[in-house]
Amino acid sequence: MSQCWARGGYVPAPAPFLRELRTLCDRHGILLVVDEVQTGFGRTGKFFAFEHAGIVPDIMVIAKGLGSGMPISGIASHADLMAHWKAGTHGGTYGGGNALAAAAAAATIDVIREEGLVDNAAAMGQRLVQGLRDLQAEYPVIGDVRGLGLMIGVEFMQGGQAAPEVAARVQKACLQRNLLLLTCGTYGNVIRWIPPLVVTAAQIDEALGVFNEALAAA
Repeated sequence: MSQCWARGGYVPAPAPFLRELRTLCDRHGILLVVDEVQTGFGRTGKFFAFEHAGIVPDIMVIAKGLGSGMPISGIASHADLMAHWKAGTHGGTYGGGNALAAAAAAATIDVIREEGLVDNAAAMGQRLVQGLRDLQAEYPVIGDVRGLGLMIGVEFMQGGQAAPEVAARVQKACLQRNLLLLTCGTYGNVIRWIPPLVVTAAQIDEALGVFNEALAAA
């Protein structure tokens, strides 16, 4: 889920697709595993992205937002399934389970909950999407604005074709104005927005103003 979003151009899997996938897995005894490495911990306006589809996976992979920059990751599942693991048979680069990283993860989750950052991501994401769609009406080179919460992609198209050169010029113009954005997508024609969960309405509006200037310059 996370990597498809990041590398594929920030294209969310449709909720009906995920629900049908859950049904197919149940029907055939297949475990449904979701990657929430990038989409988890409030990023999409839900604590986990799969919640948008109203499903529950069998296994979930988590990292990144879990530790606020500390090296930690995890695999989550229900107790019956996890009981099949034997000590030492699973692990990973960040699987050391050291006390410092664990404390950072616990503190991160506390802050996300106590400061209402999931709700903030949902509200600020809606504000960002609306602002970007207003710009889309002014700049037809923006072919699509999509995403969930604070994980938004702006796709650039010209003549029905991907326009990576336009995306690159806009990105460069943003950087010159101190707005750091990244490109992604199969054709490199998508600019991705990943504001922090603590972003404010004033900061969203300021960033949209810079993006407007960059579009005009590019």
